[in-house]
Order: sequence, then C-alpha cells, then structure tokens
Amino acid sequence: MSIPPRSINRWRVIAVIPARNEEATIIASLQSVATAIEHCGPHIAEAVIVTVADNCTDSTESLVQSFASSRSDSVLVQTAHGRVGTARAIGVGAGVARLNDAQPWSTWICNTDADTMVPRDWISRQLHYADRGAQALAGVVDVVEFDGQSPVVENGFRSSYTDLLPNDGSDHPHVHGANMGIRLDAYRAVGGWAPLGLSEDHEIWNRMRAHGVTMAAPVELRVITSGRAVSRCAGGFADSLRRHAS
Repeated sequence: MSIPPRSINRWRVIAVIPARNEEATIIASLQSVATAIEHCGPHIAEAVIVTVADNCTDSTESLVQSFASSRSDSVLVQTAHGRVGTARAIGVGAGVARLNDAQPWSTWICNTDADTMVPRDWISRQLHYADRGAQALAGVVDVVEFDGQSPVVENGFRSSYTDLLPNDGSDHPHVHGANMGIRLDAYRAVGGWAPLGLSEDHEIWNRMRAHGVTMAAPVELRVITSGRAVSRCAGGFADSLRRHAS
C-alpha cells in the first residue's frame, strides 16, 4: 500500500465510540474526545464524533442526544446488533457520510470506548505518527479506579501489564479497541471492522498486519479506561483484569 510522500496538513478525523449502557461514563468520555479534537487546532480540517448506542436500555442514548444537540460535530447512531465490531463499523460509515470530501489517505479514524477517557493530546499524537506515514496505531490502556475489584486485581494488572511496557521507544504488544487509530484507506483495504462481539480489535489488527499496512504501537498513546468488575460482554476487559490477577 502506497504512502503519500508528504505530510497531510489538514486531516479529517472520525472519532468512533460504541456504547452499551454507559450512562455513568459516556458524557465524560465524549467531553474528553471533544477536548482532544479542539487541542489539534488547524491540524484538523473537519472532525465528527460518532457515538453508536448499541442495545442500550439505560439513559445512554438520551445523554448522548443532549450532548450532540449542543455540538455540530457530534452524531448519535442507534443500533440493536449487540456486536461491538458491527457498532464500530456503523460508526465509521456514519462518520464518513458526515464529512465533506473525506479522502481515504487524509481521513483518520480514532477508536475508543464509552467507558474510556482520552488525554487532550490523544488525537494530536496520532496525527503526529500519521504525518510520518503510519496507517494504523495501537495504544495502551491504564486504569485509575478499580471499582469493585480486590487489591489483587490491581496489583496483577500493574505487574503483568503496566510494569512490563517497554521504555526504550519500541512498540508494545497490546491491542485495544479503546485506543486504536486507522487511516481510512487502510481500513477499507482490509474490509473494515468484522461483525464480532469480542476481540474485534485483535482481528482487524492482524488483518492489517497481514495486508502490509504500516503500523506502530507507541507506549505514549495512552488512555484511561474502566476498572469495573463486570464486563458488558463475556470475555471483555473486566474479565481480562481478573486474569491478570490469577
């Protein structure tokens, strides 16, 4: 896959956030993404935040709708597929439809989750790598509050994940849908998100690697995600945290 020989001065950005019953965290997540967009300034020509409310039975949808009503760059999409991969794919499609002149090589997809807070430089860091030819990025996650978890879980996460992250500038081995960036042309080249209910992040990452997409996994690309004890789906991040403690 060819890489344009120059940096893109004005990116178009699609931020995609799948959500299922995330009324406790969705607004904070949206606000963090909005702040990250604003932090980019003129480096972004246009941006859209797409929240895909999938099978929600709480007030997530109404909260997102209220947020979107005050911002022209925020969109709510409602679905009932029950698969995070499908929700992410719908979000990308809705984002492309909202952008003007979304050229595949100058449109960047920022993926995160509705229980995740991103730092203000989250998108600008991604575009820094994208300017240098990266077509896909995988970041890391951190947990600040381990709600409902025993101290053993936190200690296990620190010792088996955080403490083992490389500090020499090399790539880390992790892949999280809560912290992934993909250039639109690379996304389309591999067929986009698969309609999976779990591990959709590893699946698309492996397909991109097999396709020869230019990839990077910088430790500096970091988000804060939920340390809750119960996953939204079996095998989710909460279950992974418990495995870290075993």
